[in-house]
Amino acid sequence: MLKYFIPTYSDCLNIVYNNPPKTFYEKRKLFEGYDFSIFSYQTAEYKNFKNPLKDYPKITAFEMKGLTFLHHEGKTFHSLMFNKFWELNQYPEFSYDNFKDKKIKRIMVKEDGNLISFVRLPDGRIFSRVKEGFKSSFNKTANEFYNTHDKYQKFISYCLDNNIVPLFELVGENRIVLKYEENNLFLLNLRNNITGEYIDWESLDYDLDGINIIKNETQYSFDDLISMAKEKEEFEGWVVQFEDDMLLKVKTKWYYGMTDFMLEQRGRERKKNYK
Repeated sequence: MLKYFIPTYSDCLNIVYNNPPKTFYEKRKLFEGYDFSIFSYQTAEYKNFKNPLKDYPKITAFEMKGLTFLHHEGKTFHSLMFNKFWELNQYPEFSYDNFKDKKIKRIMVKEDGNLISFVRLPDGRIFSRVKEGFKSSFNKTANEFYNTHDKYQKFISYCLDNNIVPLFELVGENRIVLKYEENNLFLLNLRNNITGEYIDWESLDYDLDGINIIKNETQYSFDDLISMAKEKEEFEGWVVQFEDDMLLKVKTKWYYGMTDFMLEQRGRERKKNYK
Protein backbone atom coordinates (compact mmCIF):
# COMPACT_ATOMS: atom_id res chain seq x y z
CA MET A 1 0.00 0.00 0.00
CA LEU A 2 1.09 3.54 -0.62
CA LYS A 3 2.41 5.60 2.25
CA TYR A 4 1.41 9.24 2.09
CA PHE A 5 3.59 12.14 3.10
CA ILE A 6 1.37 14.74 4.78
CA PRO A 7 3.33 18.00 4.78
CA THR A 8 3.16 20.36 7.72
CA TYR A 9 2.32 24.02 7.21
CA SER A 10 6.05 24.77 7.43
CA ASP A 11 6.81 22.11 4.80
CA CYS A 12 4.26 23.69 2.46
CA LEU A 13 5.80 27.15 2.85
CA ASN A 14 9.25 25.72 2.12
CA ILE A 15 7.92 24.05 -1.02
CA VAL A 16 6.35 27.30 -2.21
CA TYR A 17 9.40 29.47 -1.49
CA ASN A 18 11.98 27.02 -2.86
CA ASN A 19 10.40 26.50 -6.27
CA PRO A 20 10.09 28.91 -9.20
CA PRO A 21 7.24 31.45 -8.90
CA LYS A 22 3.76 30.06 -9.64
CA THR A 23 4.93 26.43 -9.40
CA PHE A 24 3.14 26.10 -6.04
CA TYR A 25 1.35 28.81 -4.11
CA GLU A 26 -0.40 29.67 -0.86
CA LYS A 27 -3.67 31.59 -0.68
CA ARG A 28 -4.43 33.06 2.72
CA LYS A 29 -8.19 33.48 3.17
CA LEU A 30 -10.52 34.69 5.89
CA PHE A 31 -13.75 32.68 5.90
CA GLU A 32 -16.58 33.14 8.40
CA GLY A 33 -14.09 34.90 10.69
CA TYR A 34 -11.49 32.10 10.58
CA ASP A 35 -8.00 32.20 9.08
CA PHE A 36 -7.19 29.59 6.42
CA SER A 37 -4.23 28.79 4.18
CA ILE A 38 -4.92 26.92 0.95
CA PHE A 39 -2.05 25.39 -1.03
CA SER A 40 -2.19 24.43 -4.67
CA TYR A 41 -0.15 24.61 -7.87
CA GLN A 42 -0.11 26.38 -11.21
CA THR A 43 2.82 25.27 -13.36
CA ALA A 44 4.06 22.26 -11.36
CA GLU A 45 4.94 19.11 -13.29
CA TYR A 46 5.34 15.57 -12.01
CA LYS A 47 9.00 16.11 -11.13
CA ASN A 48 8.06 19.11 -8.96
CA PHE A 49 5.53 17.05 -7.01
CA LYS A 50 7.88 14.09 -6.57
CA ASN A 51 10.92 16.04 -5.38
CA PRO A 52 10.01 19.66 -4.57
CA LEU A 53 13.01 20.18 -2.25
CA LYS A 54 16.26 18.83 -3.70
CA ASP A 55 18.00 18.31 -0.38
CA TYR A 56 15.00 16.56 1.24
CA PRO A 57 14.03 13.55 -0.91
CA LYS A 58 11.49 12.29 1.66
CA ILE A 59 9.38 15.41 1.23
CA THR A 60 6.85 15.26 -1.60
CA ALA A 61 4.19 17.70 -2.77
CA PHE A 62 1.48 15.26 -3.89
CA GLU A 63 -0.93 16.75 -1.32
CA MET A 64 -0.47 20.30 -2.68
CA LYS A 65 -3.76 20.20 -4.54
CA GLY A 66 -6.14 21.97 -2.21
CA LEU A 67 -4.42 21.05 1.05
CA THR A 68 -5.95 23.45 3.58
CA PHE A 69 -4.82 24.61 7.00
CA LEU A 70 -6.98 26.29 9.62
CA HIS A 71 -5.00 28.65 11.88
CA HIS A 72 -6.77 28.80 15.22
CA GLU A 73 -5.63 29.65 18.75
CA GLY A 74 -1.95 29.28 17.91
CA LYS A 75 -2.31 25.89 16.20
CA THR A 76 -2.79 24.68 12.62
CA PHE A 77 -5.19 21.93 11.58
CA HIS A 78 -5.02 20.41 8.11
CA SER A 79 -7.72 19.05 5.81
CA LEU A 80 -6.82 16.82 2.86
CA MET A 81 -8.33 16.46 -0.59
CA PHE A 82 -7.32 13.83 -3.17
CA ASN A 83 -3.59 13.49 -3.55
CA LYS A 84 -2.42 14.68 -6.97
CA PHE A 85 -2.75 12.02 -9.67
CA TRP A 86 -2.50 12.05 -13.45
CA GLU A 87 -3.98 10.79 -16.68
CA LEU A 88 -2.83 7.75 -18.58
CA ASN A 89 0.30 8.61 -20.62
CA GLN A 90 0.43 12.19 -19.30
CA TYR A 91 4.02 11.54 -18.16
CA PRO A 92 6.33 8.57 -18.79
CA GLU A 93 5.71 7.42 -15.21
CA PHE A 94 2.02 6.96 -16.15
CA SER A 95 2.49 4.99 -19.33
CA TYR A 96 0.36 1.97 -20.16
CA ASP A 97 3.31 -0.39 -19.54
CA ASN A 98 3.63 0.82 -15.94
CA PHE A 99 0.01 -0.06 -15.14
CA LYS A 100 -1.02 -2.94 -17.38
CA ASP A 101 -0.12 -5.63 -14.83
CA LYS A 102 -1.33 -3.89 -11.68
CA LYS A 103 -4.34 -5.35 -9.89
CA ILE A 104 -7.44 -3.16 -9.89
CA LYS A 105 -9.43 -2.41 -6.74
CA ARG A 106 -12.19 -0.33 -8.33
CA ILE A 107 -13.02 1.50 -11.53
CA MET A 108 -15.04 4.63 -10.82
CA VAL A 109 -17.02 6.42 -13.49
CA LYS A 110 -15.59 9.92 -13.92
CA GLU A 111 -18.57 12.21 -13.56
CA ASP A 112 -18.12 15.59 -15.23
CA GLY A 113 -18.22 17.90 -12.23
CA ASN A 114 -16.22 19.54 -9.48
CA LEU A 115 -14.43 17.99 -6.52
CA ILE A 116 -16.08 18.93 -3.23
CA SER A 117 -15.21 18.21 0.37
CA PHE A 118 -16.42 19.60 3.70
CA VAL A 119 -14.82 21.12 6.80
CA ARG A 120 -16.16 21.85 10.26
CA LEU A 121 -15.32 25.25 11.70
CA PRO A 122 -14.33 25.62 15.37
CA ASP A 123 -17.85 26.88 16.13
CA GLY A 124 -19.32 23.61 14.83
CA ARG A 125 -20.72 24.78 11.50
CA ILE A 126 -19.96 22.72 8.40
CA PHE A 127 -19.26 24.17 4.95
CA SER A 128 -18.21 22.79 1.59
CA ARG A 129 -14.86 23.54 0.05
CA VAL A 130 -13.26 23.15 -3.34
CA LYS A 131 -9.51 23.05 -3.91
CA GLU A 132 -9.50 26.85 -4.44
CA GLY A 133 -11.45 27.72 -1.30
CA PHE A 134 -14.92 28.37 0.09
CA LYS A 135 -16.64 31.09 -1.93
CA SER A 136 -17.11 29.86 -5.49
CA SER A 137 -20.44 29.21 -7.21
CA PHE A 138 -19.71 25.50 -6.72
CA ASN A 139 -19.54 26.03 -2.97
CA LYS A 140 -22.87 27.81 -3.03
CA THR A 141 -24.51 24.93 -4.89
CA ALA A 142 -22.88 22.28 -2.66
CA ASN A 143 -23.89 24.11 0.54
CA GLU A 144 -27.48 24.37 -0.67
CA PHE A 145 -27.51 20.65 -1.44
CA TYR A 146 -26.01 19.85 1.96
CA ASN A 147 -28.49 22.06 3.82
CA THR A 148 -31.48 20.39 2.15
CA HIS A 149 -30.39 16.74 2.45
CA ASP A 150 -30.54 15.43 6.00
CA LYS A 151 -28.80 12.12 5.24
CA TYR A 152 -25.82 13.94 3.75
CA GLN A 153 -25.62 16.16 6.84
CA LYS A 154 -25.53 13.13 9.15
CA PHE A 155 -23.02 11.23 7.01
CA ILE A 156 -20.63 14.17 6.61
CA SER A 157 -20.83 14.88 10.34
CA TYR A 158 -20.03 11.21 11.03
CA CYS A 159 -16.99 11.42 8.75
CA LEU A 160 -15.62 14.59 10.32
CA ASP A 161 -16.19 13.17 13.82
CA ASN A 162 -13.92 10.25 12.86
CA ASN A 163 -11.11 12.16 11.09
CA ILE A 164 -12.41 11.02 7.71
CA VAL A 165 -12.38 13.35 4.70
CA PRO A 166 -15.45 12.74 2.48
CA LEU A 167 -14.74 13.44 -1.19
CA PHE A 168 -17.63 14.14 -3.56
CA GLU A 169 -18.21 15.11 -7.17
CA LEU A 170 -20.70 17.95 -7.61
CA VAL A 171 -22.64 17.78 -10.86
CA GLY A 172 -25.57 19.79 -12.15
CA GLU A 173 -26.23 23.36 -13.18
CA ASN A 174 -22.53 24.34 -13.17
CA ARG A 175 -22.01 22.54 -16.46
CA ILE A 176 -18.56 21.68 -17.80
CA VAL A 177 -19.25 19.43 -20.82
CA LEU A 178 -21.89 16.84 -19.91
CA LYS A 179 -25.41 17.98 -19.07
CA TYR A 180 -27.15 16.88 -15.87
CA GLU A 181 -30.83 17.36 -15.08
CA GLU A 182 -30.30 18.30 -11.43
CA ASN A 183 -27.65 19.07 -8.84
CA ASN A 184 -26.19 16.05 -7.11
CA LEU A 185 -23.29 15.00 -4.90
CA PHE A 186 -21.71 11.65 -5.73
CA LEU A 187 -19.48 10.08 -3.08
CA LEU A 188 -16.12 9.38 -4.73
CA ASN A 189 -13.89 8.24 -1.91
CA LEU A 190 -12.93 8.66 1.73
CA ARG A 191 -9.54 9.47 3.24
CA ASN A 192 -8.10 9.15 6.69
CA ASN A 193 -7.20 12.77 7.42
CA ILE A 194 -4.30 11.72 9.66
CA THR A 195 -2.55 9.07 7.55
CA GLY A 196 -3.89 9.95 4.11
CA GLU A 197 -4.96 6.35 3.51
CA TYR A 198 -8.06 5.72 1.41
CA ILE A 199 -10.94 4.04 3.21
CA ASP A 200 -13.36 1.62 1.58
CA TRP A 201 -16.87 2.87 2.32
CA GLU A 202 -17.97 -0.77 2.48
CA SER A 203 -15.88 -1.10 5.64
CA LEU A 204 -17.67 1.70 7.48
CA ASP A 205 -20.02 0.91 10.32
CA TYR A 206 -22.52 3.26 8.73
CA ASP A 207 -25.64 2.86 6.60
CA LEU A 208 -25.05 4.73 3.34
CA ASP A 209 -28.67 4.52 2.24
CA GLY A 210 -29.59 7.89 0.74
CA ILE A 211 -26.00 8.78 -0.24
CA ASN A 212 -25.35 8.72 -3.98
CA ILE A 213 -22.21 6.67 -4.59
CA ILE A 214 -20.18 6.88 -7.77
CA LYS A 215 -20.76 3.98 -10.14
CA ASN A 216 -18.18 1.22 -9.85
CA GLU A 217 -17.34 -0.77 -13.01
CA THR A 218 -14.84 -3.41 -11.90
CA GLN A 219 -16.27 -5.86 -14.46
CA TYR A 220 -13.88 -4.30 -16.97
CA SER A 221 -10.17 -4.90 -17.39
CA PHE A 222 -7.63 -2.16 -17.88
CA ASP A 223 -7.41 -3.08 -21.56
CA ASP A 224 -11.21 -2.82 -21.82
CA LEU A 225 -11.01 0.79 -20.66
CA ILE A 226 -8.30 1.62 -23.18
CA SER A 227 -10.47 0.22 -25.94
CA MET A 228 -13.71 1.88 -24.77
CA ALA A 229 -11.98 5.24 -24.36
CA LYS A 230 -11.45 5.34 -28.13
CA GLU A 231 -15.11 4.80 -29.02
CA LYS A 232 -17.41 5.76 -26.12
CA GLU A 233 -19.32 9.06 -26.45
CA GLU A 234 -21.30 11.30 -24.09
CA PHE A 235 -18.96 10.10 -21.37
CA GLU A 236 -15.88 11.59 -19.67
CA GLY A 237 -14.01 8.48 -18.57
CA TRP A 238 -12.91 6.64 -15.44
CA VAL A 239 -10.70 6.90 -12.38
CA VAL A 240 -8.95 3.62 -11.73
CA GLN A 241 -7.91 2.79 -8.17
CA PHE A 242 -5.38 -0.02 -8.02
CA GLU A 243 -4.89 -2.37 -5.07
CA ASP A 244 -1.90 -0.34 -3.87
CA ASP A 245 -4.25 2.72 -3.95
CA MET A 246 -2.52 4.41 -6.88
CA LEU A 247 -5.03 6.46 -8.89
CA LEU A 248 -5.08 6.98 -12.64
CA LYS A 249 -7.47 8.87 -14.95
CA VAL A 250 -8.51 7.35 -18.26
CA LYS A 251 -10.53 9.81 -20.39
CA THR A 252 -12.38 9.22 -23.62
CA LYS A 253 -11.27 10.58 -26.97
CA TRP A 254 -14.76 12.08 -27.33
CA TYR A 255 -14.40 14.08 -24.10
CA TYR A 256 -11.06 15.55 -25.16
CA GLY A 257 -12.64 16.68 -28.42
CA MET A 258 -15.69 18.18 -26.70
CA THR A 259 -13.52 19.99 -24.15
CA ASP A 260 -11.51 21.64 -26.93
CA PHE A 261 -14.73 22.54 -28.81
CA MET A 262 -16.42 24.09 -25.77
CA LEU A 263 -13.32 26.08 -24.83
CA GLU A 264 -13.21 27.53 -28.34
CA GLN A 265 -16.93 28.31 -28.23
CA ARG A 266 -16.67 30.03 -24.86
CA GLY A 267 -13.69 32.00 -26.13
CA ARG A 268 -15.73 33.25 -29.07
CA GLU A 269 -18.60 34.20 -26.74
CA ARG A 270 -16.23 36.18 -24.49
CA LYS A 271 -14.83 38.06 -27.51
CA LYS A 272 -18.36 38.82 -28.71
CA ASN A 273 -19.41 40.12 -25.29
CA TYR A 274 -16.24 42.19 -25.03
CA LYS A 275 -17.03 43.92 -28.31
